[in-house]
Formats: sequence, structure tokens, C-alpha cells
Amino acid sequence: MNTRNKNKAFAALPRNARRRASDRRGILLLVVLSLLTLFLMIGTAFIVTANQYRQMNKARGKVAEQTSAPVRQV
Repeated sequence: MNTRNKNKAFAALPRNARRRASDRRGILLLVVLSLLTLFLMIGTAFIVTANQYRQMNKARGKVAEQTSAPVRQV
């Protein structure tokens, strides 16, 4: 169905039905934007947490290198 036919079908609806249909589209847009925002926040939290763990493990590795007992060669 092309846009011209959709517009004709939409115009044939009573006024309150048209309003409800446009309200639904607005609500759907809000839901989609909310989900996108939620996924972005989850992704950002994952990246921040992963970077913190990486830095912490680097620091632990350096400490382990410095505090390990030297190996004696015979």
C-alpha cells in the first residue's frame, strides 16, 4: 500500500479515530526512543566497567612482577 492510499484511508477515519492513531504513533516513537536510550546506557556501563577491570588487571600484573621472588639460576 503506497502512501497516497494510506493517507486516503487515514482521512476516511472519524476524527477521534485519527487522533487515537496518531497518539499511538507518538507513543510508539517514545517507546522506541526509550529502548534505544536504555541500550545505550547499558552499553556505556559495560564499556566503562570493562575498562576499569582491564586497568585493574594491568596494575595487578605490574605488582606481581615487582613482588615476585627472583629466580635463582644454578
